[in-house]
Amino acid sequence: MKTFKKSFLLLAVALFFAASAVAQTKSIAQKADDLFAQKRYIEALNKYEEAYNKISSNKVEKNRCYFQMGECYRMLNNFPKAERVYKRLINQKYYTTEPKLYLYMAEMYRFENKFDEADEFYDKYLELQPDDKYAQQRKASIIYVNQLFMNRTRHVIKRLDDWSSEYNDWAPRFMGDDTSKLVFTSSRFTDGDKSHDATTGQAFSDFFYVFQDRQSNWSDEPDLWDKSKVINAEFTNDGEIWFSPDATRVYFSRCDSKEHETQSCYIYTSSKGGNSDASVPGKGKKGKDDNAAMNSEWSEPVRITLGDTIYKYLYPTLTHDELTMYFSSNLPNGYGDFDIWMTTRASIDEPFGKPINIGSTVNSAGNETFPVLRNDSTMYFSSNGLPGVGGLDIFRTEKQGRKWTTPENLGIPINSSYDEMSIIYYPGDHHYMMERGYFSSNRPFEDPHNKKTDKKGVKTIPINDDLYYFELPPLLYTIEGTIRDEKSMQLVSGAKVRIVGSDGAEFETYTNKQGFYGFDNTQIKRNVVYKMYVSKVDYFTVEGSESTCGYNTDKDIVHDFRIEPVPKQPVVLPEIRYDLAKWDLKEEFMDSLMDLYLVMVNNPNIVVELRAHTDCRPFLGLTNDTLSQRRAQSVVDYLISRGIEEERLVAKGYAERVPRTLDRNMTVRVNGVPYSFSEGTTLECDFINHITDKNRQEAAHQLNRRLEFLILRTDYVSKKLINSLASETPTVKRTEDGKIIDLVTTEVVESNYKPAIIHDEGTINATMISSAKGEISCIVNGSQMPMLIDERYAEPIAISWEEAMNFLYQRRINKEDFPDRDNAFDSEGNILDKATVIFKEMQIGQKHLRNVEVVVVKGVDYKFIINREGLSRFGVYHFDKQRGKLTFEDE
Repeated sequence: MKTFKKSFLLLAVALFFAASAVAQTKSIAQKADDLFAQKRYIEALNKYEEAYNKISSNKVEKNRCYFQMGECYRMLNNFPKAERVYKRLINQKYYTTEPKLYLYMAEMYRFENKFDEADEFYDKYLELQPDDKYAQQRKASIIYVNQLFMNRTRHVIKRLDDWSSEYNDWAPRFMGDDTSKLVFTSSRFTDGDKSHDATTGQAFSDFFYVFQDRQSNWSDEPDLWDKSKVINAEFTNDGEIWFSPDATRVYFSRCDSKEHETQSCYIYTSSKGGNSDASVPGKGKKGKDDNAAMNSEWSEPVRITLGDTIYKYLYPTLTHDELTMYFSSNLPNGYGDFDIWMTTRASIDEPFGKPINIGSTVNSAGNETFPVLRNDSTMYFSSNGLPGVGGLDIFRTEKQGRKWTTPENLGIPINSSYDEMSIIYYPGDHHYMMERGYFSSNRPFEDPHNKKTDKKGVKTIPINDDLYYFELPPLLYTIEGTIRDEKSMQLVSGAKVRIVGSDGAEFETYTNKQGFYGFDNTQIKRNVVYKMYVSKVDYFTVEGSESTCGYNTDKDIVHDFRIEPVPKQPVVLPEIRYDLAKWDLKEEFMDSLMDLYLVMVNNPNIVVELRAHTDCRPFLGLTNDTLSQRRAQSVVDYLISRGIEEERLVAKGYAERVPRTLDRNMTVRVNGVPYSFSEGTTLECDFINHITDKNRQEAAHQLNRRLEFLILRTDYVSKKLINSLASETPTVKRTEDGKIIDLVTTEVVESNYKPAIIHDEGTINATMISSAKGEISCIVNGSQMPMLIDERYAEPIAISWEEAMNFLYQRRINKEDFPDRDNAFDSEGNILDKATVIFKEMQIGQKHLRNVEVVVVKGVDYKFIINREGLSRFGVYHFDKQRGKLTFEDE
């Protein structure tokens, strides 16, 4: 009986302790659940682990606690440990209890860039939960991720090691319009402050700042932005600050951390008075005492009322006028957990109105957070619900009217398989080549100084938010090529290549001895169409075009030219027939002159002779000389009627005195029968008269009757253009493609000329380069040139060595123009420095000089320079430097 009682007592004690242990375990698990609900994940993790280790028989509860441990790891961004937990639970088929185990496992693989495995687990989850829109979007975005990897942007990113710590650092912001000062949020510990946030195990987040000195060097060590603790309050997480343009008002998020309560998060605002410059961090010296003085002026932050306090309001960003604010919130009737909302007000002194969700175009079934405005009309934000690479990706959307455009993923490398947020751009860079700014990311960074390991001795890489700098280097373009003689295929040196861009830029260069020309990346810009003009003495001008539009990578554009040499012999025009003994140009044959007309238009420096030839047979009452002269004149008259200057055309009748020598085999039909003549045949009258076949004889006469043109000169300068220099109102203007046209006739006058505009007779406008130097236009040996007036220059008239060599290449000057002849050149044919060259003609305005002595000078930046003595050679002058006018007195 005693034994029975003893056994019963022991059993009762055992049952008591077992029940007590179960109750204690439930209490620990409940405590962990409460901590998890309050987002105090580190404390929750410890409690779940304690409860897990105490549970022996209740497998369901044990697995639940283990799953919650994995959730704590995930929320703490410890993805490797979270993945380890999920894998073990999958092996135990815990997904039958908690289907999201598959979803979270897919996310873990996604963080590791294992997209095939992630896709597999999205499928498994959707088999169990087919209506989950968030999971559907995440799976669908897998295909999009492959496109992002294939189309990496050219952005260059760099982790800011000096600013980033081993804790969370995020949300960089410029201090209003001042880009030399940058404030960011950090949960790093400061000296003497060891209090920590139970949610993250890190310090309560505060604002820190860095600044640039006068040499534009950033400070190395971030400092507390608000040491007065007015804004950087104790025991609160303050973050994501926004500054008004003048940095006198701020808006920021604040989350209060209270024991046994879920964090409440609201948006606050504060303003400061007094001298704002005196309170800017980093103003003047690098001393830190100024900071506290400045922040003592900030008013006590005031919570902005946006709705029920049971919801969270975070990440404010405002328009420049501060009348519209965008923020992220879990307000009801949204599209996901956190959406982007907006609120407006009529003035800064009035409260904000009721928040409005900005719509499903931007907001998804996931989270949309960290909105940032750029130029009021472009919004950047982070989302894990829109198609992206990993967790939170940064997107861009444009406001058009009242709607926002479909968000665009910023791509890789800005985004990664981890979280990216809070991007800012340097203002003014929106349409600038060098796009640059800052953002935050928690992508893994392996710190060589990190010695932390897990329980198995494996080194752990902390996943914290860090600060990054990014820039998009400008695309670089060049245009280059070679120029060859169309007939000989030899490379042509000294050919001028001029480009005129659709952006108004204009450059010119000359081919070197190897026939090569080039325009570098300082001259060639993105999204510009370039017209190209190639010219050289004794060659026809040719045109071309290139474009840098549509290129998304650096591009070296190659454009080779072949230029046609001006023929030394007459060129026969297409057949033009006249009535017997007539010289009137028939309308049906005017098209035969179109090629010649285009040659004249495209080569405005040439002068041609129109040559008419008759056959050997005389006409009664009209000599062949008279007939041929009148026929040549009819062509000249036609070209003049089309706008070609009369001075460029010479009519000459040769009658039958210049018989044709065939330069190729030719066939002519008479009465439908072909008659052929061999190359080299000269159709002299005796030769034709000895032909017995009358039809063949007529064919020979037809070949002799012809119109030709012969280029006489290639250095013509339009008299209309020269006369325009003396007119009160210019009669010519430059077109978009760089040509000069007559304002009355619209005729192309000159392709390569920039006229100096003269408003009063004898007065020339000068573009002032400095207070004492100005640039005018002159004509030298038939070429228009810029000339610098520098009255104190050493030489009366000087030409740069490079330009003198160009004249030499173009054969506008030669050895005979140098008084020293051979002694003016070195062994390689280069002109010697200080050599003297005689230019046959030089004109400034209406002042002409002949046989002008000019000194060749190396190392000058201007093609021609003239001093006081040089100007005096043209006449008595006055140079008004204030008005930029050069005046010559009447003689």
